[in-house]
Amino acid sequence: MAALGRMSTAIVHEISQPLAAMEATLTSAELSLPPGESSIASRLATARGLIRRMQRTTTHLKSFGRKEGGERSLIDLRPVLASALELVTPRAHSAAGEAAE
Repeated sequence: MAALGRMSTAIVHEISQPLAAMEATLTSAELSLPPGESSIASRLATARGLIRRMQRTTTHLKSFGRKEGGERSLIDLRPVLASALELVTPRAHSAAGEAAE
């Protein structure tokens, strides 16, 4: 688990900064679009949505790098399940679309 924590921390560190830079660049591009460029605005919004999805994934990876105390307690599994579903839902939708073809 310690090795997994170190690896996930390194991945998060290497990915977080470029993602933030890409999001800022896309925001700047959106702000500089001339009025009526809805197709370009739509593609930029899609790209920003994908970046946010990657940022949420890196946030989930951060949890592996945290050192936990030795104390155990009961937890509410609903947020854990919601996070897990958030991670697998895009892949499930993609697989369902491929299966339908």
